[in-house]
Amino acid sequence: MKAIGKISVFVMVVAVMVLTAACAKDSGTSQSASQASLSQEQSSNINPEDLTTLTGVAVGGAHASIELEDENGDVHYFEYPDLDRDDYDTWQEGDTMVVTYVHNDDASIGDSVVSLHQKNAANSDQNR
Repeated sequence: MKAIGKISVFVMVVAVMVLTAACAKDSGTSQSASQASLSQEQSSNINPEDLTTLTGVAVGGAHASIELEDENGDVHYFEYPDLDRDDYDTWQEGDTMVVTYVHNDDASIGDSVVSLHQKNAANSDQNR
């Protein structure tokens, strides 16, 4: 009987952990969805004079972010979690990339990436 009680407690603990993780994922998804609609609304209202373009070599990054080293050796970090798939290319370190963005003076918000495309790949498509 004690074993059944311990198993029940274990199952309940696992269930709570799974539900907690699922709720955290759902809240992140809704936040991303609202940010995406805001991002799409903002991109349609962009003044072309506010756009800045930077060309650099990809030196790092992760899912929906990239670090580019420009010709002066300065490294610039960009995030693009809400960018439509058609507005960015896949990349790997060493690829030369061109990012178009709107600068934001508020560092807590960051720059708004409009597009991220390859200028030339470091390796052929066979290596991807």
